[in-house]
Amino acid sequence: MLPTLIGIVTITFLIIQFVPGGPIDQMKSLLRGHSASMTEAGGGAQKM
Repeated sequence: MLPTLIGIVTITFLIIQFVPGGPIDQMKSLLRGHSASMTEAGGGAQKM
């Protein structure tokens, strides 16, 4: 049971650390005047 818990915590930590577009990045983008939904989530979307 303990190894499973450690594995789940480790995987969750790694996903949270390496997935781009977290809440801090979204706030930075909003403060700079960019739309976070277009730049972070879309990837290939362009603002027209």
